[in-house]
Amino acid sequence: MNAIEVTNVHLTYPNGNRVLTGVDLELADGEILGVLGASGSGKSTLLRVIAGLQHPQRGTVTIAGKTTDDDDRRPTPPHLRDCTMVFQDAQLFPHRTVADNVAYGLEAAKVPAVERRRRVADALDMVQISELADRAVTELSGGQAQRVALARCLVINPSVILFDEPLSALDRGLRQRLAVDIRRVVKETGTSAIYVTHDPSEASTLADRIAVVENGTVLDLGPSNQLDPSQLSDSVASLLGDVGEVSGVVTAVTEDSTTVEVVDRYIVLAGRQGSVGDTVTVKLTR
Repeated sequence: MNAIEVTNVHLTYPNGNRVLTGVDLELADGEILGVLGASGSGKSTLLRVIAGLQHPQRGTVTIAGKTTDDDDRRPTPPHLRDCTMVFQDAQLFPHRTVADNVAYGLEAAKVPAVERRRRVADALDMVQISELADRAVTELSGGQAQRVALARCLVINPSVILFDEPLSALDRGLRQRLAVDIRRVVKETGTSAIYVTHDPSEASTLADRIAVVENGTVLDLGPSNQLDPSQLSDSVASLLGDVGEVSGVVTAVTEDSTTVEVVDRYIVLAGRQGSVGDTVTVKLTR
């Protein structure tokens, strides 16, 4: 069973702007799909349709085997869909602490207090911010806020997490480190994910597979480490740019070489390049 199936989805705004025109998309269980697209291409709108925040005029959406949108039925409300969403601005509750933000979904589901505290502690540990549990979210950095948002999604054990450019407001170095961490956490939990970004190297770092939203449809380009630039259209190749750039974590350093873990594999670079635990960018050649 696929985590998500989108079939022939059409969405036109009230002003007549046709955003999605026959979108088809599949997301396998445990897969991370990176979605790129020009500004205004409809990539964020596609996520909002899956999440139930916007409703298509035509088409079918199925999440974890349950149909949520269909031509002949009322759409399933967002809170009843087996997916969560991480937004660009985190959208945390400013009057709640970090732990209370993460606990929100569990409270809504009436999870008992003892289990709730355990699950919140586990989620904060997974995203490596346990020490921030009692901090006010208004005191967090941008990167810390996005870790809280990710923990808030993970704690309710969704089938799918939707990421809508969550790192775009952060500086390049921090984006690289968080991209590596997001992939690690999502893979450890076995959660499926769609990750929308404008950054090709971010998509390559995170995703198992790359797709592009263009002209209202989704073009499936295939596995992120097997893209063949010669097979891409000029417009798509221009959009992808340095898709061969990925971020990885240094795992070993000697006088002559540096080993970097990148997208579930290890690459050995010549010379000393950083220290163990550092996040570095590697240019992959195809």
